[in-house]
Amino acid sequence: MRKSYEFFLLYNKEMFFNKFAYLYTLAVPLVIILLNHFDWFKDSPTWTVFQSAMIQFFAIMIVLTAINGIGISLLNQRESGFLKMYTFLSGQKFPVIFGRLISQWFFLTLNMFAASLMMAVLFHQPLLKTMLMTGLLALIIPLPVFACSLLIAALPLKPETMTPLGTILIFAVFIFIDVFELTDNRLLAYFSFLNPANLILNEARFLTGSVSDGMMGLSILTGIMVYLVVGYVAYQRLSITSKTNR
Repeated sequence: MRKSYEFFLLYNKEMFFNKFAYLYTLAVPLVIILLNHFDWFKDSPTWTVFQSAMIQFFAIMIVLTAINGIGISLLNQRESGFLKMYTFLSGQKFPVIFGRLISQWFFLTLNMFAASLMMAVLFHQPLLKTMLMTGLLALIIPLPVFACSLLIAALPLKPETMTPLGTILIFAVFIFIDVFELTDNRLLAYFSFLNPANLILNEARFLTGSVSDGMMGLSILTGIMVYLVVGYVAYQRLSITSKTNR
């Protein structure tokens, strides 16, 4: 864990120098939610409406962080040779990768709290209640999706190929979210975990007590297990050497 902590500090310094990636994760979802709920400036929302909107906001932040901050970043490290160098220095790849995961989780949590604080004050919501909800969701929800994002880093692709594909993937995740959100088909609803944004939304609603449907609970449990297994397999297959520059 000591080695993971050292890489955590290293990645934190990298994030502070690369402020664009940090602000991008906060600014893009914030602009989306403000544009979609511009009427809140006139009439403050109820807590239920506000909570639902914040859950959607967090889903966007988590998906952006998982794809860009973990998957594509580790792929860039692999192709540039830094993953191999860091692994050589630490003796194994686990501290390098785990350090990246906890660093992204740390900055995601900061972003979530910063956004929650601003939104709660701006739209006259109970501050303590908002912060408690944010802390609960930040602690639990990102982990399965973060683990699954290692699949991106394990792909035999060049960064210049994966970057536009990552953008397409982000759009696809949120375009197809309504397929599971609006369906009345119980079987299709069960497989909503196939979309990471839907899994995040369902987890958040379950944890906050917004929904307590048994089928949703089973879907969430299945999704978490699938994502963790995919993450473990991807970690095992993640090469520390470039797969394209040979």
